[in-house]
Amino acid sequence: MNDPSTARRLLGSLRSAGFGRRAAGATQRAQAVQTPIKDVAVLERAIARSPADAVGVGSPAARRVAERAIEAAQLASFEEMVCSSDVTLVDFHATWCGPCQLMSKILAPIADEFKGQVNVVKVDTDQYPKLASRYNVKALPTLLLFREGRAVDRVEGVMAEALLAKRVRYYAGRMDKKFGRH
Repeated sequence: MNDPSTARRLLGSLRSAGFGRRAAGATQRAQAVQTPIKDVAVLERAIARSPADAVGVGSPAARRVAERAIEAAQLASFEEMVCSSDVTLVDFHATWCGPCQLMSKILAPIADEFKGQVNVVKVDTDQYPKLASRYNVKALPTLLLFREGRAVDRVEGVMAEALLAKRVRYYAGRMDKKFGRH
């Protein structure tokens, strides 16, 4: 979804469905939707508080349609990010979760060790509950390891840094470097 044409297609489909009109009293958020979007993060920030207001929609049914389109954009953005690297480690967490904060400290050295080879992505489940639901996240923290866009490993709860690094190393194809295998 970092591709500008994808964001434009989403906005185009919203406009063709009649969502491009400005509502009375529309703020800057409406302008953000009517200008070319270079990054979905801009779109997500523009509509974070009230998706329907951002696209100039007033009726409840139109709001639901707009919100579904936005949820689809967030999911597509996430899936594109996961597919952008051979191996991606996703940390589903929440700011209020104590074990999640501990896991963040464990993930930092792993992110440094695999910099450039493994994407480490953090997803706040309070901000993106539908994304957490899509991947069946029931406990926090939950780590999902994706290889070539597919979830290949899952860790629920806190895990020791050495064990987590070993799992990441396995999927990143670096077992031979660490353990002297050829």
